[in-house]
Amino acid sequence: MRTDLVLWEDLDDIQARTQQALDLLQRITHAIETGRIDQPTRQDSKRLNRLLALAELMHAEIDRWSAELGLGC
Repeated sequence: MRTDLVLWEDLDDIQARTQQALDLLQRITHAIETGRIDQPTRQDSKRLNRLLALAELMHAEIDRWSAELGLGC
C-alpha cells in the first residue's frame, strides 16, 4: 500500500471524528435551546473557552492549507 493513501485515510478519520464532535455539539445546543439545560456553569464556560480555542486552531490550519492548495474562499 502506498504511504500517501494511508495519509489520506488519516484525513477520513479526521473528518469522521470532526463530524461526530459536531453532532454532539448540536445535541448540546438543541438541549440548551429547548430548555433541557438551564443556566451555564463555570465548567461550561471553561469547556466553551477550550472549544473556541480548538475551533480557531482548526480553522487557521485548514485555512492555511486550503490557501496553499489554491482552494481558498
